[in-house]
Amino acid sequence: MSSYPDWLSANHRANDRQALGDYVMEVIRAEGWLSEYKASASNVDYGVREAVCALANARGGEVFVGVTNQGVVDGTTVTREALNQTLRQQGASPGDWYETDLLRLCEILPVPFPGAPRWAYAIQVRGPDRPTFIFENGQYIMAKRSGSDSIRTVDSREAMAWFREWRRGDILRKSYAELALYLGQLSLHRQLPDGLPDRLPFISKASEDGTLLTFLTADDLSKLLGSGIPGDGRSPGVVDLYYGVVSWAKDELARRPPANRFLALRDLGVATAGYGNLDKDILDRLAEFAQYVRSQGFVVP
Repeated sequence: MSSYPDWLSANHRANDRQALGDYVMEVIRAEGWLSEYKASASNVDYGVREAVCALANARGGEVFVGVTNQGVVDGTTVTREALNQTLRQQGASPGDWYETDLLRLCEILPVPFPGAPRWAYAIQVRGPDRPTFIFENGQYIMAKRSGSDSIRTVDSREAMAWFREWRRGDILRKSYAELALYLGQLSLHRQLPDGLPDRLPFISKASEDGTLLTFLTADDLSKLLGSGIPGDGRSPGVVDLYYGVVSWAKDELARRPPANRFLALRDLGVATAGYGNLDKDILDRLAEFAQYVRSQGFVVP
C-alpha cells in the first residue's frame, strides 16, 4: 500500500499543505477502503479513534485529520500531543489478544501551516496484527470498514468471530514462514544443514497445545498436516515433506562413517528414497501452500 510519505519521496515534494492537497485530490480522490477524512477543526476524539480502529481491523490505510469530506485541507488547531493522547486511550486495560493503544498502530506525519497555529495530520495505519477496540464509556467497541467509505461497529459475537478468523490467518502465515525457512535449507546439492530441528517449533507447539485444532479448518489441517491414515490412501501435507527428508537423511547419516556427514543429500542415495526431485518438490509444495493461504483471503510473507 502506498502512502502520503511514500508519495512525497517519489515525487520529491516537501511536506506542506499544498502537497497534501495534491495527494488527496490526485491520488486518494475520495474516501474509500483505505482512506478516511476527519475535519476535526478544534478537537479529536471518537471519530478519529473509530477511523483508525476500522482501518486497523481491515487492511490498514490512512486517516487525514484536518481534511474535510470534500478533500479540502483546512487543518486543525489540535496539537500533536493532544492527538497522541487521544489515540493512546489511556483508560483502557491492555489485553493479550487485542489492542487498545491505537498509537501503537500508527505513524503520524504532521503537516504544518506556516504562520498559523494549525496543522493537518496524515496518519498511516497498519493492517491487522490483532483485534483492535475503541474504549468508550467503559465499553470495548470494535469498528470495521463496511463498504468503500463507511464504518460500522460490531457486537461481541461478531468481534469474536473476527478474532477467530484473524487467528486462523495468523497461524497459516506463521506456518508458511516456518516451512519456507526450514524447507529452504534443504536441497539435493547441499549437505544436511547443522541445527535443523527434528520438529518444526511453531507448528509442533501449536499442534500439541490444541491451537491448530481450535482455529484451523479441516481443509487447513489437510493442506498443512495431511489427511487420512498412513498406508491407507493418506494424502500428505506440506509438513510431511520436511519431516520425511530430515528423518530419512539423519537416519542415513547415522548408518555411515562420520566423514559422510559432509556429503550432499544427492550423494546419500536420496533418489531411491523418493526425493529425487527434492528442489522442485520443495518449491511446488511451498507455492501450493502459499496459494491456498491466499485463496482463503490471507497475505503470506
